[in-house]
Amino acid sequence: MSIFRRRLMMGEKNEEEIILPEGYTRVEFIETDGDPYINTNIKGTGTWVIDAQVNNQLSRSQILIGKTYDRGHWAGVVPNGKWGVNSSVYTSYDATMRTKMRIIFTLRKATIVIGAESASITGGYDSNDYFWIFSCLQHGSFTIGAKLWRATCVQDDIKVFDGIPSLDSNGKAGLFDLVSNTFKGNVGKGDFTYGQII
Repeated sequence: MSIFRRRLMMGEKNEEEIILPEGYTRVEFIETDGDPYINTNIKGTGTWVIDAQVNNQLSRSQILIGKTYDRGHWAGVVPNGKWGVNSSVYTSYDATMRTKMRIIFTLRKATIVIGAESASITGGYDSNDYFWIFSCLQHGSFTIGAKLWRATCVQDDIKVFDGIPSLDSNGKAGLFDLVSNTFKGNVGKGDFTYGQII
């Protein structure tokens, strides 16, 4: 009898088992203080599922995920501290609370979905730039700081990115993409901090 089946019979919570390649260590989350950020190397449109929390609030929008030059393609925390896709288009969810959200990017449109709520904006450019986490280079880095527990992306019903917080063989934190089997490290300044080793 498998361990999975025994756990179900005993009424224990079943958690997804993630095994990283040798040399990589899974951690609970990665955290930016504003300078570290990641290029996912994913272009075009797609639906992202992101589990994140900001550390504090500032008076301007901060981008959790976005494209380099496309102002219509980003999601993050807006000046009132809520998750949104524009400073005037947002949900009622407090960004300082850990939140799992779905962000749908189509051509010239971005929609954020949390629970039963959604908020959308249309505009920007039909950009094919890469998606960046914690930074949309045109707008600067995610200076208020944030934690990220996981980030996935689906394009045309196919998972193309599944970023797991982890450490590389040098102890540097980033996201290990289970789809491409590659480590996406910090391309900004400094280093990510991170949660407990799993």
